[in-house]
Amino acid sequence: MTRGPIEPSVDVWVFRGPSLDSTDVVERVLRAYPNPDGHPPAHNRDAHGRRVVADREELSLSTSHTDGIVAVAIGSHCRAGIDVEAVRERSILRLPDHVLTTQERHQLSCVDDALRFTTFLAYWTRKEALLKAAGVGLAVEPSLIELPAVGITGVIAVADCLRPALRWFVANVDIDGCIAAVAADVPSPRLRFRRVRPGSGD
Repeated sequence: MTRGPIEPSVDVWVFRGPSLDSTDVVERVLRAYPNPDGHPPAHNRDAHGRRVVADREELSLSTSHTDGIVAVAIGSHCRAGIDVEAVRERSILRLPDHVLTTQERHQLSCVDDALRFTTFLAYWTRKEALLKAAGVGLAVEPSLIELPAVGITGVIAVADCLRPALRWFVANVDIDGCIAAVAADVPSPRLRFRRVRPGSGD
């Protein structure tokens, strides 16, 4: 039987609870992706300190944590990135100039004051997720990435080293109490969400 084309996918796992250890969480998640021998794949860190799945080229791994939440993105046949930020009161007076493009700053200025901070985080998390998926982190200035308005998926423009922009999928995702985003280096991955309560089984 001829197999159809492989469909890239991103699984988003969300763990909540006090004193969560991200390494323990990653090991728990990887039990859902066993090797042919039935054992979960190992994971380690690359030369840049990023978590990677060992000996499974088809899988990518990204983590983010904030305020009792650990989120893990597992990309299958694509590179995935995730970022989660708790919604707290904090000043953003100087941040937009360092993070946003001219058009994004204009969009932010049109938003009601009560929504300005969460709108900024919606831009920031999408950019951070994309940079994690690309494996470059903040070595690329976030202001070199231009995104559409909040609520619209995709990317308008990226730094030269990340072109073409159309290859990237970026979207905000719903995690209670947070602003979060997931990204992948393919235009339309299949997304699956896995929310896990403390003490529950895999």
